[in-house]
Amino acid sequence: MRNLKNSIICDIKNEIIQSRNFTIDDFEFNFQDSGNELAEIVFIPYDDYKFIIQDAKVKKEQKSGIGIALSLTYETKNVIQIIASPGQYKNKEITNYDNISNCIYQIKNWLGYIHSELKNSTINISDITDNVMNDIKEKLNQKFTDEKETFSKEEIEDITAKLNNLQEQVNKLEKELKISKEDNIKIKYIIDQSTDNLSIYPKKSWYFTTLNKFKNINNDIKILLEFKDSISNMIDYFK
Repeated sequence: MRNLKNSIICDIKNEIIQSRNFTIDDFEFNFQDSGNELAEIVFIPYDDYKFIIQDAKVKKEQKSGIGIALSLTYETKNVIQIIASPGQYKNKEITNYDNISNCIYQIKNWLGYIHSELKNSTINISDITDNVMNDIKEKLNQKFTDEKETFSKEEIEDITAKLNNLQEQVNKLEKELKISKEDNIKIKYIIDQSTDNLSIYPKKSWYFTTLNKFKNINNDIKILLEFKDSISNMIDYFK
């Protein structure tokens, strides 16, 4: 049995589901069955970006006595601790809270810090863990040898047009009752985010995260099958 209740796990995931810049498919979630660590959220394209919630004990300073006889003693206090990377102004920050609700609320800020870092740096695709899509990583490294390569203005316009065309085709499928409105909403959300990320992510990271979003769409949506299970097909689709 996990340390956290299912309702708390849902609250944690909902913070990311509500994000304007990411989808839940951008992250890996680890919830422990025992020990002090309660939850770990890992940003898949760059696994140094983590948000950890854990039980911890901290020393709280107490003063006693009067004047020169003043002395310091310490008592131990139980807290719920966050280890966030990136933090507000440091690459790694540790903060303590009295309850888990305040910790969960900080996920929104952490997502903002990631988004800021992505706009001001590049993600090294080689840092992706070995157990995550090795084949995709290898093909992306072969295709894009420059880690810092970004999309040109012309490429952004071209891919944006293709994403818009894809959305039009999906809208048509909904009108023909071949997919549900709910599926269309999910696809539109992914397309909107992928469009926004064209000017933020390096090429390797954009293809990696976009594929990861689309690969979890219902397999019955045939319009996506030509690229959603193959990074090579996806690159060909948008080039």
